[in-house]
Amino acid sequence: MLTAMIFAKLRRPKVRALYLGAITVVPKSELNEQEQAFVWSKLDPVAIIEYEIRDIFQLPPITNAQEPGKGDIGVDVFVSDFRLGALNDVWAFPLSIPLVWRPRIELRARLFNLMTSETVSEFSATARMPLSQFIRRTLHPAALFHIRPTATQNDLIRLTQEASIAVLEKIRKWHP
Repeated sequence: MLTAMIFAKLRRPKVRALYLGAITVVPKSELNEQEQAFVWSKLDPVAIIEYEIRDIFQLPPITNAQEPGKGDIGVDVFVSDFRLGALNDVWAFPLSIPLVWRPRIELRARLFNLMTSETVSEFSATARMPLSQFIRRTLHPAALFHIRPTATQNDLIRLTQEASIAVLEKIRKWHP
């Protein structure tokens, strides 16, 4: 095990500079009723997520790399899944089975060599709203009558920040 860790460090390229590449957020094609309330509030969740990622990563864009060197690394950030949360139930005559989707965001980062575009490493992190907070919000009368969404803009920002910081910490451990 120790030998594998030593060899992994020896194979790791010397990094000169990190640059921010593409930020991709997979848009939601189908939103449930509670997520629709978020969209009705004229807030674009994709734009919010992209803005927060750009703000947290604070790396120069790849376009700033005038002459990419051997040790220059690009970071592509990909939000593979996000959901704003919902609480529904399935009725089977005598029983009602609750279905719970907590707000969450799944973020992935791909580190690649700028000269060869070869993937050097990949990291991922997922952030979720705590179950107790989600249940409290879901059982609030305004959420039950779909007057307000279960997750707010601040929740989406917080989850994006948590996932981004977790990925950045993994990158920092990889590249001290």
